[in-house]
Amino acid sequence: MRSARLLVLALFLGLAGRSARAYDALNVGDPAPEIKVARWVKGSAIEKFKPGRIYVVEFWATWCGPCRTTIPHLTELDHQYRSKGVTFIGVDVWEPEVSSVKPFVEEMGAKMGYNVAVDSVPPDADPHQGAMSKSWLNAAGEVFIPTAFAVVDGKVVWIGNPMNLDKPLAAMVAGTWDSAAFARQREERRIVERKTANIEQHAVPLFKAKKYQEFLKSLDKITAGNETVAKHFAGLKLAAICNSGDIDAGLALGTKLLEDHNDEPNVLNNIFRPAIDPENTDSPDPRVVALALKAAKRSVALSEEKNAAQLDTLALAQFLSGHPAVALASEQKAIKTLEPDAEAERKAAFNERLQRYRKAAKGK
Repeated sequence: MRSARLLVLALFLGLAGRSARAYDALNVGDPAPEIKVARWVKGSAIEKFKPGRIYVVEFWATWCGPCRTTIPHLTELDHQYRSKGVTFIGVDVWEPEVSSVKPFVEEMGAKMGYNVAVDSVPPDADPHQGAMSKSWLNAAGEVFIPTAFAVVDGKVVWIGNPMNLDKPLAAMVAGTWDSAAFARQREERRIVERKTANIEQHAVPLFKAKKYQEFLKSLDKITAGNETVAKHFAGLKLAAICNSGDIDAGLALGTKLLEDHNDEPNVLNNIFRPAIDPENTDSPDPRVVALALKAAKRSVALSEEKNAAQLDTLALAQFLSGHPAVALASEQKAIKTLEPDAEAERKAAFNERLQRYRKAAKGK
């Protein structure tokens, strides 16, 4: 596990120096790169893409938890579409211990029922410097696995998580898949990703340093013309305006945001939590707390008290409003709705707040 974490860390560190040109070297609509693998460990060797056939090239690794879920799903799709001209190829990449691949495939057995190969990595090179990794994943700017590419008549027509492949593949087989429309949608998502990364790299540090005016200028400049990105960082913008002392402007923005996203529980939570979060401010203005409480009540109602994060924010708003006993009850509900596999750190944070509210409630 340690080697897997180190490998992922190395991958992300490597992304920092990637040029924009490399990021866009492979897009939907481009000819598919060649198949250059070290060896095939299951099924038939595929040397090139034949005209008239559909290929799904999926990238995975033995240490990748989500891959264990997508592999059986790909096998189901393989069984469904094999007779309809679809070939599935699983390529192991970013593998710190290549010797573990064959035993893994054997262990999966019938659950991994398609062609499987291992990426071609130069001797003593970093695992993510393999031929397939560089010409497919890196070239397309994909930084996570599992990731799959669909190829029709030698051209890439779809890129994404294998779990989202069902409908696109059905359309490809039916001959109705609109790869041009998908390419436009993907590019819009990529723009959002780039702007988001830019904000996290350049603007967020200013917020953390409490340089709120500089943060707001940087944020407005980067998000200009992109409502999706602006929406994603609306919470930090609201918090920055309030923390800078311009409460009236913050309340005006918060009121508008509450109206605009009144039926979006997750968005409401993401917007108003930062404005009252103790990590961002020691003493939020009571008027800001009141607005956050209103938003929290709305989001919890919309989610029928089934979302732990929203209940946690509601409890915080109630506590800051001077109602620790009510906050305690909300936090107890939040803990009950936490996912069983929630991270230990998250569980600890919820319980820490629970104890704080319980202590304050007893003090009253």
